[in-house]
Amino acid sequence: MRKLYEPKARPMSVALFMSGSGTDAVSVLEAERTLRKGAGAPFAVTAICTDNTASNAAEVGRRFGVAVFTHDLEAFCKELGTVRRDRSVRPAYFTMVMDDLKAHGVEPDLIVLAGYMVLAAPPLLGDLAVNVHPADLSIRDSDGKAVYTGANAVRDALLDGRDEIRASTHMVTEEMDQGHVLMVSAPVKVELPQGFDRNDSDMVREVSEEHKESLKRIGDWVILPKTVTAMAAGSFALDGDGVMCYRGAQIPRGYDFSIGAPR
Repeated sequence: MRKLYEPKARPMSVALFMSGSGTDAVSVLEAERTLRKGAGAPFAVTAICTDNTASNAAEVGRRFGVAVFTHDLEAFCKELGTVRRDRSVRPAYFTMVMDDLKAHGVEPDLIVLAGYMVLAAPPLLGDLAVNVHPADLSIRDSDGKAVYTGANAVRDALLDGRDEIRASTHMVTEEMDQGHVLMVSAPVKVELPQGFDRNDSDMVREVSEEHKESLKRIGDWVILPKTVTAMAAGSFALDGDGVMCYRGAQIPRGYDFSIGAPR
């Protein structure tokens, strides 16, 4: 069995990547602050990275005293004569980001995508890159693929008639939201308003956003810090068959935080 991270004498260095308000990133930073007041934090956030100047990264960095690195993806693409949605430039972009961190003395052990709206590419992949996603990634299709992926995962779950939604943390791979599931949150009950019309796009969008906000409080902001803390403790590992394990037990569909057992 191979641990994804082997604890060291020092805290695990974490780089948070965010694109918007930064609430997911703040959940990790607040967890670190709380742990420091107790027995000590097994991880330390050493950098906050953002892909755009409009994000709340600067404010989050000031609040917690963490260095912020802004690398405008749109400007980067423009310099190369292409557009933001051109994924072929992502490896060069992320190489530039990681090189800049290293030049400033930051070499993270763990990359955490915390509300980061850019599809990752090498070198932002591998055993030590995790993401939080607003869907139950343990729900799979007949080919074993996660069903509720991408930006519209909550909407898709509601339209499929799911009676509850959950958040998940997972390893980051080139295939969006398809990496090993790490933790799955407690559920949020789906409550559709009277007269809900699945064909009314505005209504569907509004109801989806309401459920997504509820899921952040019960899901994202709980399991993301727990996942980072568990990673720092060396709790996640891959066995000889490539199955994800948590504290020595197989979790092929993730660890269900709400019941304290594998899914």
